[in-house]
Amino acid sequence: MELTLFGKIIRTHGNNGALVIRQNSFSKAKLKNAEPVFVDISPTPVPFFIEALLNQSNDLITVKLEYINSSEQAAQYCGLNVLTEHKKTTRSNQFQPDDVIGFRVVDTEHGDIGTISGLLEMPQQVLFQIDNMGKEILIPANEQFIKKIDRKNKKMEIEAPEGLINLYLE
Repeated sequence: MELTLFGKIIRTHGNNGALVIRQNSFSKAKLKNAEPVFVDISPTPVPFFIEALLNQSNDLITVKLEYINSSEQAAQYCGLNVLTEHKKTTRSNQFQPDDVIGFRVVDTEHGDIGTISGLLEMPQQVLFQIDNMGKEILIPANEQFIKKIDRKNKKMEIEAPEGLINLYLE
């Protein structure tokens, strides 16, 4: 089973052990009562079934998990990541930013600019963090800049906005 990042527990809610999860902007997963979520408790993610689910807004979700029955118990989970089971899609062109960590990035103008080392989640958007021989290049994880993703060879071809890469390489 492969797990993918869903979001982060940011606070407790009420006195019954409910938790508020901030869903990552790149996560397209939907929580369902019948499927477990996994709380990233070192060293192994621990599965919890959802007793109650209440969507508050676009990215904040309040959940009541099994076996967490007080605000004191819930407080122990604040700050931890929540993972869900990664569902393989049959559409090969479906894009998930966290699927491309470790991919080489080739820009149409600059050629090979480095390897995606991580994602930086900003309020407005998600950015690819690209390691270019120790220098960091940040490129928006926006499908309009991505020309091709070669999963087999772990390579992504992009057309970055004019001048963006030059800001980092000067």
